[in-house]
Amino acid sequence: MGNKRTGHYYKAHEKEILRSYGITPQPLSGGGIEKKEDGETDTLLVQLKSTGGKQITIKKQDVEDLYYHAVRAHKTPVFCIEFIGEYVLMAVPATKDATKNLYKHFYYEERKNAKGTNGN
Repeated sequence: MGNKRTGHYYKAHEKEILRSYGITPQPLSGGGIEKKEDGETDTLLVQLKSTGGKQITIKKQDVEDLYYHAVRAHKTPVFCIEFIGEYVLMAVPATKDATKNLYKHFYYEERKNAKGTNGN
């Protein structure tokens, strides 16, 4: 039982993962009145689900809530699934704008990180 992860671990880990992708974590993991979902950028609203196991359950209601909050915030919903230490998958609605916003965010994050490593 010594290897069991706690809620505190998951909250800290969630913030670390979101920041590593240039996404600002939400206070209270989106549980506040104004800020919903787990993280955001100027164009993206992100929900992150993590597991140290071999499978994860995604509830339809979680996807619907993310989509609703993203539409209200005029942002692209992004659903991230992380298998801790192995994979992070990102899903967006199959629309041209959603794909463009996700690409644009990661393209600029990559360029920003490359500049930082070159000393610029």
